[in-house]
Amino acid sequence: MSNTKYLISASAANGFWRCGKFFPKAGIVVSRADFEDAQWKRLNQEPLLRVKKVADIMEGARDGASRFNRRQTAIAENRATYANISPAQLGKTIAGMEKQMFHHAEMLEFEEAARVRDEIGKLRDAVLLDTGR
Repeated sequence: MSNTKYLISASAANGFWRCGKFFPKAGIVVSRADFEDAQWKRLNQEPLLRVKKVADIMEGARDGASRFNRRQTAIAENRATYANISPAQLGKTIAGMEKQMFHHAEMLEFEEAARVRDEIGKLRDAVLLDTGR
C-alpha cells in the first residue's frame, strides 16, 4: 500500500466518525497505508468527508514567486491606467473609491470592502512607483 499522506476533514461542524477514526472539521493528516482498501473506498465515497492529497494542498503554499509576479503585473496595469490622470483627478478617484469602501463596510459587505481597499492600495503603489517616491 502507498504511504501517501491525505488530509481528511468533516463537513459537519462537530466532526464525523468513519472507519474507526474521528475526523474533525479542521481535518487530520493520515497515511493511505493506515486503511484497508475497503475502508479507503468507504472514506472516499462518504459525502460528509473531504479527502485531499497533502501534495495538492502544498502546491499553493510554494507559489510565492508567481504571487509576487501577479502583484507586479497588477501594479503595472494600474500605472498604465492612471498614468495620464492629473493629481487632482487621481485624488478624486481615490476619494470615491474610499467612499465606496466605507459604504460596503456599513452594509456589512466586508469582502467587497476589502477588495476595494486592496484596489486603493494597488493604485497608491502604482502612483508611488511611478513618481519614484
